Amino acid sequence: MQVNSVNIVGLLAVASALAIVGCNKKSETPDAAEKAGVALDKVAEKTVSVAKTVVEKTATGATNAMATVKDATEKAIQKTGELIEKAGESVEKTGEGMQK
Repeated sequence: MQVNSVNIVGLLAVASALAIVGCNKKSETPDAAEKAGVALDKVAEKTVSVAKTVVEKTATGATNAMATVKDATEKAIQKTGELIEKAGESVEKTGEGMQK
């Protein structure tokens, strides 16, 4: 029984020593997780950049569309006013003709 206990304790000591040495190892080259993290950071930055561009272009497009709608509305109002004016003149002429 003592031999088995000694073997188990010995194996645990070796495994612990390897774990400590492995965890304390500092390497100059990035591991796979660090590379993946850097890649994710780059993707996130690019996504934010593209999103900002889309928002800016959408805002510019909306502003241009609003200006076009405003111009068209102003023209429509002006034409409507002219038509009402002409209709009023016709009513006046008709009224004058009825008075004779």
